[in-house]
Amino acid sequence: MNLRGVLRALGQLMIVLSITLSGVAVWSLIDYGMGHADARGATRSLAIGMIFGSLLGLGLWRIGHGSGRTYLGRREGLFLVALTWILGCLVAAVPYLFWAWDSGPTGHVFGRWSAAYFEAVSGLTTTGATVLGDIEAMPRGLLLWRSLTQWLGGLGIVVLFVAVLPNLGVSGKRIYNVESTAPAHSSVKPRISETAKILWIIYLLLSLTLLIIFRILGMGWFDGINHTFTVMATGGFSTKNASMGHFQSFWIDGVAILFMFISGINYGLLYRVSRHGLRELIKDPEFRLYACLMIVASLTIALIILNKTFITTAMDPETGEPVVIGRGFFEALRYSTFQTVSLQTSSGFATADYDQWNFAGKFMLVFLMFVGGSAGSTSGGFKVVRVLVAIKAIMAEFERYFRPNVVRPIRLGRQPIAPELRLAVLVYLITGLSLWALGSLALMVLEDGNSVLAEQDKAMTFTTAATASIATLNNIGPGLHQVGPTGSYGWFSSPSLVLMSAMMLLGRLEIFTILVILTPRFWKNE
Repeated sequence: MNLRGVLRALGQLMIVLSITLSGVAVWSLIDYGMGHADARGATRSLAIGMIFGSLLGLGLWRIGHGSGRTYLGRREGLFLVALTWILGCLVAAVPYLFWAWDSGPTGHVFGRWSAAYFEAVSGLTTTGATVLGDIEAMPRGLLLWRSLTQWLGGLGIVVLFVAVLPNLGVSGKRIYNVESTAPAHSSVKPRISETAKILWIIYLLLSLTLLIIFRILGMGWFDGINHTFTVMATGGFSTKNASMGHFQSFWIDGVAILFMFISGINYGLLYRVSRHGLRELIKDPEFRLYACLMIVASLTIALIILNKTFITTAMDPETGEPVVIGRGFFEALRYSTFQTVSLQTSSGFATADYDQWNFAGKFMLVFLMFVGGSAGSTSGGFKVVRVLVAIKAIMAEFERYFRPNVVRPIRLGRQPIAPELRLAVLVYLITGLSLWALGSLALMVLEDGNSVLAEQDKAMTFTTAATASIATLNNIGPGLHQVGPTGSYGWFSSPSLVLMSAMMLLGRLEIFTILVILTPRFWKNE
């Protein structure tokens, strides 16, 4: 294996990540000059993070500089992507950790390295799970860095790397394919660097459009920029404790729904739409199932919660109590649609406390957490295309049971599905479900007798463990019960936070990228 080549590329990427950190540090310094006193500690922490990342990057680059080989094979690509995310999250966590140690309040949750790393992983993997109980108490510089990590992780930090450093050649294509969230990879252009640039241009244009719309609708520049970053990344981090529900705006909710929906579509398909028109959407079988699931789930949940009052995430400024919403159909449809789109696309924003809904409504939302968005999008989950392939494979087996002599090819649209792809999809789904189950059990064991819950005379529930497991593995963010839309992950013990950080990385890198490097055969030259 060309380890020195991997380290050289890894060093370059850490330097690129540190450059983005330095930009946020400069912004925070300006913020301090404009009278925000808490920006001083944030600026210092961001600068320390930038220095740490730069030194790490330069050290790795120097170690690998002596290698004359630029070619990275499949194994090197896998190892590079895995290391990039693990160390990238470490760099992203440094500002949180130093802020808690330096200028943050005594005993802040970020004082635990596991909590700071969890928040960084949640950011870059666009999960949106947070350990923070009071988000609005954070300095603006750290909130901006928190949101920016989601925007960088939306399309993938390695895809960004390929776009800004196109001299990787064949190596660039390999690491691009490793990080892409799809069971089968395709490029919109022959050169992979051109593909990466086009995807990032689409991402940038959509982000700018959303920012302008948010500003027109009355959202301030700071909140608009942060929410633009996290909506486009389907990440879910907000600058407000009440998430998107803070704004209590029908129009802001509607725009967020639209752009979360767009971000859950395959970006390659969005490129084809920009070239050939909307008919490309209708022709795509994955998009049709993706849209149908959202429409059916939104209408069904609206009917389930119809004529029932329910609690929003917003707080009444006069009473300090949660805002309660009435019983009309359009209100039910508005809130059901927002929660449905948010959770299926793995955005994790909330405008209502859906943990208070009845079993049927919560069951549908949890089901959508498993499905997720489209392959090649910024969404998490198992991906709609995998579910579609699995359904077709199951139906084909049903037919083969009573018509054993019939050979009927399975197709996805007009394209036949190769037996190898069917097997890969089924293996992925089985592995994902197994990891979810093991993660749920592990959290129950690790949190047995949790001291924080014991002080509140509470205990870890299986619903909490199960939804926390799927919410981190599928990069969703919030779950149910103690990790619901109004809760946080800050009460978990450090071992649990480390476990869930690993699950977020597994989910973002399509599970096998991390698992294969842990096998002995990966390191053998055969």
